[in-house]
Amino acid sequence: MEDVNHIEILCQGFDDLTENDEVMFGLIHAIESYDKIASSEISLKVLASSIPKMLPHAKEWLKILHKRILNHEPSRNIYKEILPTLNNDIQKYILSQLNSIKERNPSRFEESVNSILDFIK
Repeated sequence: MEDVNHIEILCQGFDDLTENDEVMFGLIHAIESYDKIASSEISLKVLASSIPKMLPHAKEWLKILHKRILNHEPSRNIYKEILPTLNNDIQKYILSQLNSIKERNPSRFEESVNSILDFIK
């Protein structure tokens, strides 16, 4: 289970309709554990590239993953470097979701989302 490409498989397990939140958080922790197995740069790149595997059935869990990235400055700084390297459709989706997170809770997320948006411009 040390192959970072397993992140894509883990992403396929998320479902917004689940009643088993603890299983979904188990998936989040498993994905985050790849930061130590590979590196944060590699695991975040694989996660970002795996986003289409979570759509449309796991948009809310994807928001939770993004909030965790936004709340962790080292991950946020790596993620903003990765975003410009992504497929245009994935990049647009991520930016849309980050803006949605910011709009819902500006006091918590405005600064961190803006740091990414300002970097990409």
